[in-house]
Amino acid sequence: MVTVGHARGVEYEDSDWKIASLLATDAVGAVAVGAGSGTYVDEIISQARMLLNEETPQPREMETVLRVCLEAYQQTVRQTINSQVFGPLGYTLADLRNSEVHIPETVQKTIVGQVMAIRQETAEKATLIIAGVGTDGARIAQITGMDADSFTDIGYIIVGSGSHSARLTFTRRGYDREGSFRDGVFTTLEAKQQAEERQGVGQGADIVTVGQGVVQPFTESEKADLRSRLSEVQAAERAARQDVITDWTRPDEG
Repeated sequence: MVTVGHARGVEYEDSDWKIASLLATDAVGAVAVGAGSGTYVDEIISQARMLLNEETPQPREMETVLRVCLEAYQQTVRQTINSQVFGPLGYTLADLRNSEVHIPETVQKTIVGQVMAIRQETAEKATLIIAGVGTDGARIAQITGMDADSFTDIGYIIVGSGSHSARLTFTRRGYDREGSFRDGVFTTLEAKQQAEERQGVGQGADIVTVGQGVVQPFTESEKADLRSRLSEVQAAERAARQDVITDWTRPDEG
């Protein structure tokens, strides 16, 4: 689902893709997906694309992509602070570092309190997942609250309304980042299916494969085929479980 608006935002299922392509060159393929306020997430992603396009030379490593995306997040937050805090008071963020600009102590305290509140609010309303492959290998990270955390060693990140249900699937399946591509696709799709039980999670699914210079979305027919095959797997597991239960006999029943 996509959330639009700040307090008590409206949730709806959008037909547009939630996975945004950030970069697809001969050296790097990178995508982003966000959770929280859709408009705010879009603003950060737009800023990240602009900064990536301005990088000279073009990024070849995912570490560079992650650094630029974090910078885009921080710039977007600073713009929010400037417009909501400093602007109404007649100051700019740069004035805090300018010794020639006098800001009364009471005003400074007000600014600090409002800035901290905006930073906390931003962390709650905008979380980004950045994933991709560059000359330095595959990377996956989460950006929120003005900071970035790497999940490359774990191999997956879960955010959003259905995160708890989805995480249980990865745990139950013993997901390993060294596992096969096929196992990764089906485990991820199953986790998404489990997440759909929670309020605020849409029924659609966007899936892409990412490599150096490659950002390849799955078609609707490919996704329908995957869901059909996942249903077959689940039906077979239920049948196997029932067979074991049926064959079981208590020792005192002879």
